[in-house]
Amino acid sequence: MKLCFILLGRDLEELPALLRSVFEHPWVSSFQVGFGPPLVRSSRALTEALEHAHSALEKLDAYLAHCVLDRGMVDRLAQMHRRQLVRRHGPIEAEALDKAATDAIDLSLRLRPDETTGFVLPAPPDLGEARIVLRLDDPSGTRWYQASELAEHFTAEVPPGLLVEMRTGVESRARWARWVEDWSRTTGRAAVTDVELIPHAIVRWEPPPP
Repeated sequence: MKLCFILLGRDLEELPALLRSVFEHPWVSSFQVGFGPPLVRSSRALTEALEHAHSALEKLDAYLAHCVLDRGMVDRLAQMHRRQLVRRHGPIEAEALDKAATDAIDLSLRLRPDETTGFVLPAPPDLGEARIVLRLDDPSGTRWYQASELAEHFTAEVPPGLLVEMRTGVESRARWARWVEDWSRTTGRAAVTDVELIPHAIVRWEPPPP
């Protein structure tokens, strides 16, 4: 079973700063940043930017700038990803496509089990781990507009333009709820806890004929 937290931002352009505020939070002991097809070597501009990136966060910024913040590139990469999946597996159900859309960007982090966070009891290594879920076909997280728990945040004329999903196991709920509270307080950003994951209807997707 998974629990889901949603971190709110004004628009997609705010994504790099929001993620940095997550990874650089003092309670975070380590994080992982990874990228897979079709993002890898997707453009010459990305390749050149990566040549000048010297840290995981700088590489993250490069991928975000050239693969996620560029809306035209997002559409192209998402379509390419779907075609690759269909070519490999044939017609694919929406649930499988939805999961695959999260595999291209791998972002995870782990909390410190020490006095800083108040978590002093020994725990399995993965107890304090959470994953940030960015969908290649919907990096702004607009699917979360359907979640009833977020309704109160959409009462303004302009709803949040960025909803970043973070998942963790139910056994880690207390730790991450406490982290979300501190992250919101120290950064001045809004978050919603314990949001129900939204399934897709089971439908099939096939590419249009060439």
